[in-house]
Amino acid sequence: MQFNKINKFPKQIDNEIKRNISKVIKHNRFIMGPEVQELEAKLKGLIGAKFCLGVSSGTDALLISLMALGVKKGDEIIVPSFSWISTASVIKLLDAKPIFIDIENETCNIDIKKLSKAITKKTKGIIFTSLFGNVPDVDKINKIAKNHKLFVIEDGAQSFGAKYKSGYSCNLTTIGCTSFFPSKPLGAYGDAGAIFTNNKNLFKKMRAIRIHGQIKRHKHDLLGLNGRIDTIQCAVLLAKIKCFKNELNLRKKKYNYYKTFFLKNKFKNLSIVEYEKFGKSAFAQFCLLTKKRNFLIKKFKTNNIPYAIYYPKTMDQQKLFGLKNYNKNFISINSSKQIISIPFSPYISKKEQDKVLNVFIKYKKYL
Repeated sequence: MQFNKINKFPKQIDNEIKRNISKVIKHNRFIMGPEVQELEAKLKGLIGAKFCLGVSSGTDALLISLMALGVKKGDEIIVPSFSWISTASVIKLLDAKPIFIDIENETCNIDIKKLSKAITKKTKGIIFTSLFGNVPDVDKINKIAKNHKLFVIEDGAQSFGAKYKSGYSCNLTTIGCTSFFPSKPLGAYGDAGAIFTNNKNLFKKMRAIRIHGQIKRHKHDLLGLNGRIDTIQCAVLLAKIKCFKNELNLRKKKYNYYKTFFLKNKFKNLSIVEYEKFGKSAFAQFCLLTKKRNFLIKKFKTNNIPYAIYYPKTMDQQKLFGLKNYNKNFISINSSKQIISIPFSPYISKKEQDKVLNVFIKYKKYL
């Protein structure tokens, strides 16, 4: 059994990927080839954004965004303490300071009730994560930000395709960023990402920063980096995007199969991470919180069932930030000790799901 079946999709898509890659090899424009703009147009069309910029990774999407927004040494950026490291490491790369706040227990997303208290005179903006494909209450975040004249970046690395009320993830804030890492809901064959905004000036800045701050050939007005998306990755994504909406529907179907089981079978020390509190999730993973995680892992190993832990440490516990007072983010730490992700993908079979669930049935009295 595979954990997420990243190499599984319809045969016609597989054939189109091969044709698209062959086309790139033939035209020989491996850097910023025509597939780049074609993909950008399709991506922004999917979520209704005015501008889209393909970049080299979800991490570079965040970094380029912060550079365009003028983040500098000493600025404070509020982030949830429970996320993948890049959400905060890009802030430190610019000599700014990530301010970590706790998360909600039921969604593992940023606790909006703690936002206002974290704002100081040095606060420049907010980055929130739409964790596991689930978008938090963005209207409340935007309102707080507006009242304090702060920018808002959505780290939508796991949530491209998710909906929030009448809008889409990555088109809800000042800037939205996503990742096309192979295991994401829309995955490439390597690192890739995208940035979305409705602000033309920001878009122009980010476009320049993406290519070493280049305004036009050999004219560099801004400090930039090599953050270009690869043409071959665009070729892959242009094929895979054709089955993306269907895959999102399949993800929800597979998610609901698991969810129905856990709602019917009550477990004393186990709960589901809530995925659709404010809209339709992208269902990037299926995560549980359990006080019996070590016991469950042993049984998974015995039954040859793969699993993952997102994330075994909170960001503020990571040595690179040099913090000692992280214990105040109690829910984040508690989640890092209890969270576990079980096999999940659009193409996981009912038989495979049942094999996973049989472990829970067999050892229910211990879970």
